[in-house]
Amino acid sequence: MGLFAPAWENKNEEKALRAVGKITDQQQLASIAKTAPNFNVRAAAAGKITDQLLLADIVTSLNHGTILEMNPKDDRASYDAVKKHVMVIHAALDALTDKRLIEEIALSNLSKPVIEKALEKVTDVAVLEKVIVKHPYFATVGYVEQFQHIETLKTIARYAALTPTAQNSQILASTLPRIQDEMWVAELFCLCGGRGLADILSGYIKSDAALEYVAQNAKPKSRY
Repeated sequence: MGLFAPAWENKNEEKALRAVGKITDQQQLASIAKTAPNFNVRAAAAGKITDQLLLADIVTSLNHGTILEMNPKDDRASYDAVKKHVMVIHAALDALTDKRLIEEIALSNLSKPVIEKALEKVTDVAVLEKVIVKHPYFATVGYVEQFQHIETLKTIARYAALTPTAQNSQILASTLPRIQDEMWVAELFCLCGGRGLADILSGYIKSDAALEYVAQNAKPKSRY
């Protein structure tokens, strides 16, 4: 081992970044992106990499599963450390241009911040549809409006109905008129048990058969 640490390990961030700027070796840049003590230096190294397989490896190897989704209220110090890892992963994803690798990451079981960033770079609607079916919590009205398959719309609507948010209210308003299946909506209404966004669903239940199904199968709305 040499007597002196490499320049990119310098405690002076400006000097470390300047050292990274002079490096072109892809393997060395990948190593810096994974191990540099300064995370801004790591991100700078990741941003200089052009080797697509190395970039994809950085994304997957730095992914820390559920830890990337920690609540800052749980452990502020750990959360701040996680944000630094995410910053490096995002830098690698920004530099990633290989369509196949981007799609593989989006369709993976990596953490939410990773998939969400990868989704921004997915241009194939068919792939986007597969990702949203697998991970419906990433659905947006903008995504949903691109989809044509009824089963896809039903998967998204089911998740939205059971997960009450302002955005999911908008998603239901976009999907339900296109699904045009009152009995399915009635079944989903009963599944909600009066919770979630059941009130929105009720506006799409009008036929005698669907209303009768609800009358026979709906549970009383919980007070809790």
